[in-house]
Amino acid sequence: KLVSKLDIVFLLRPTLFFSVWVMVVIGMASAQMRLVDHPLWITELSWKTFLVFMGLTFISSSAFILNQISDEESDAVNKKLFLVGKYISLEKSQSIASILLISGLVISLVANWFTAILVGCIYLVWGIIYNQKPFNWKRKPILGWIANSIVGGLLFTIGWFLVMKSQLNNGIISLDISLFEYMIPYLLCFSSVALLIALPDIKGDTESGDRTFSIAYGKMSI
Repeated sequence: KLVSKLDIVFLLRPTLFFSVWVMVVIGMASAQMRLVDHPLWITELSWKTFLVFMGLTFISSSAFILNQISDEESDAVNKKLFLVGKYISLEKSQSIASILLISGLVISLVANWFTAILVGCIYLVWGIIYNQKPFNWKRKPILGWIANSIVGGLLFTIGWFLVMKSQLNNGIISLDISLFEYMIPYLLCFSSVALLIALPDIKGDTESGDRTFSIAYGKMSI
């Protein structure tokens, strides 16, 4: 009984939360350095920030589940992420994804309207455009990389805005060209990791007919 409940937890891909959270935190730290020109610890508890992270986590989990559903065939070949279809039915997985999506959107809207828009864009890119037909960007080498890069930029922007919105005279949205100056090195790191995690999936992607970046441009023998 306990293990079946834990299966649902791991269905959410909690190990990927760290990459999501880190990009947001880096955006927050970069905004602080932009304002005071040196690193500054954020020590005050902000419930709005907490809700933004919670909503983002729920939305990301929903997208991760959609990815597992669409990758069921190739994951079986790669002997990974075998919960969907084997231990948790497709119908139940889709229901969990829908519940997380709705909950995440509601929480995000309660926390902040602008970050809710960015979180919604993350789901649109990571959940729909990346995984679903007719887009299926994950099956296209360059577009798959672009999708992950877009998400990395959105995550950084969420963190940047969370800090900037609390400052005076920064406007309603608090964005300027310095955002991109600070973002570029971290975005490149995020994009490179997105490419690296696809390398172990070459065998399954090849057998399922996918043409990912690692298959199209990689040198690894299968």
